[in-house]
Amino acid sequence: MTVIHSSLLQQYGASLNRFAKGEYVFHESWPAHFYFQVEEGSVKLFNAGENNDYIQGLFSHGESFGEPPLIAGFCYPANAKAITNCKIWVLKKADYLRLLRDNPGVHFEFTKMLAIRLFHKNK
Repeated sequence: MTVIHSSLLQQYGASLNRFAKGEYVFHESWPAHFYFQVEEGSVKLFNAGENNDYIQGLFSHGESFGEPPLIAGFCYPANAKAITNCKIWVLKKADYLRLLRDNPGVHFEFTKMLAIRLFHKNK
């Protein structure tokens, strides 16, 4: 589900960044300063374990990730890593919050998407 159309992201100053397969988008405990939305490729959100990773989610075209710490103002509780070569929209926190305030329809769709994720996590 595409939360924010790429033209709207660009309007608010997002850049389309490239991440090589295996490259980290962010690390656990880093402060959350950006909104991320996958344009191409796939990203794994995970916690590293002693023998294996605990996968929090897999994200691909049109999907965003890492929003709860961005909005709540805490550090990332997990790592995000490109599992293929990726193009990811990156938008600064202040610009993302302004985009949500200026676009109530986008804000509602974002809230709905978070509710769906919470529902699936609790099942």
